Amino acid sequence: MTGMRKGEVEHLTWADINFELGVIFIQAKPEFDWRPKTDERVVPISPTLRKVLLEQFDQRRSDQLVFANPQGNLDTHILERLQKTCARARIKISTVHALRHSFGAHLRMAGVSLADIGDLLGHKNLATTQIYAKVQQEHLRAAVSKLTPLVGRMSRGELVVRQLPDGKSVSAPKSDSKE
Repeated sequence: MTGMRKGEVEHLTWADINFELGVIFIQAKPEFDWRPKTDERVVPISPTLRKVLLEQFDQRRSDQLVFANPQGNLDTHILERLQKTCARARIKISTVHALRHSFGAHLRMAGVSLADIGDLLGHKNLATTQIYAKVQQEHLRAAVSKLTPLVGRMSRGELVVRQLPDGKSVSAPKSDSKE
């Protein structure tokens, strides 16, 4: 629900989350000798994510780390946990990066600009975000392909154009009954 990288999730601290502002700060963690892959950034928290994070807070294992291991330390087994969750749900095994990519793809399919997607994902260069332009084209192609059955019916004469009382016209199925 954020498009965060695996390392960003592993190093996410409660201090990075501002529930009042509704944002997550992706920032360096000198105490872990860790820096974000790209520049520091701010990620908005959706209402659904807010609920998940509040539940996570109620069940927290650490006062510092959001996703701590059972001992309250840095959890470096997030991928393994994700794969076990996928197996239990009987869905295709995934990776953390695949979830990140899905986040970007779904944003693009929802009409979000490439620049905004790049900002949310923390891309330094818009060229990196261009992969999502292809996703949009595939999404639009799939939408247009839904017209194929309609066009086939039109070419067989099964649809006729009807004049509406307001002067507009509409395609409608050809009626076998006499009007």
